[in-house]
Amino acid sequence: MCLHNQLSSKALGSTLNDNYNFCLYTCGMDSSYELIRFGDEKMVRFYIHEVRYVQNHWHEALELLFILEGDVSISFLDKEVHLSQDDVFVINSRELHTVRSKVRNRILALQVVPTFPNKPDLWDNVWISCSSAESGELDAVNQIKELVARLVDTGTKRNIGWELEFQSLTFALLHALYRNFQSTTPRTVAPEDAKYI
Repeated sequence: MCLHNQLSSKALGSTLNDNYNFCLYTCGMDSSYELIRFGDEKMVRFYIHEVRYVQNHWHEALELLFILEGDVSISFLDKEVHLSQDDVFVINSRELHTVRSKVRNRILALQVVPTFPNKPDLWDNVWISCSSAESGELDAVNQIKELVARLVDTGTKRNIGWELEFQSLTFALLHALYRNFQSTTPRTVAPEDAKYI
């Protein structure tokens, strides 16, 4: 399934951009902390954007990137991942990363509130290692893509009862990531108090 055929930044209009607010704070160590503001009722933020260069930074939200168009590279201190159209990639909470591209691109970013679900110890020692560019788990990756497409569709159409469906799909997405892509080996992580440096 090609998500970029189902979604377009024009079709989603300002709904995505109006709901996304963030600030980058300099933290030392050549990195920044991205403060992502979620509304009181929001568990998830999503938006479509183009990236040329985003400096080394981190955030507390789990972030799933879906490449709708073009190519993007994500760099960590010890690794670089190259993503192309239709690839998905998960950046874990507090994971230092830089995003860059030399070509026109469109990226769907989906960010999950770090305290969701309301059982924080569930995620304490679990890392999600989901990269369609590196995974042989085609069925599991396609399940993630389908859930993301349904989540975005539900969140933008907002039909009667959409909140319940949206929350259900968010749980389904987190469950699929947890079940199929959990790892106990983190990549490079910022210390919990780094945002205050």
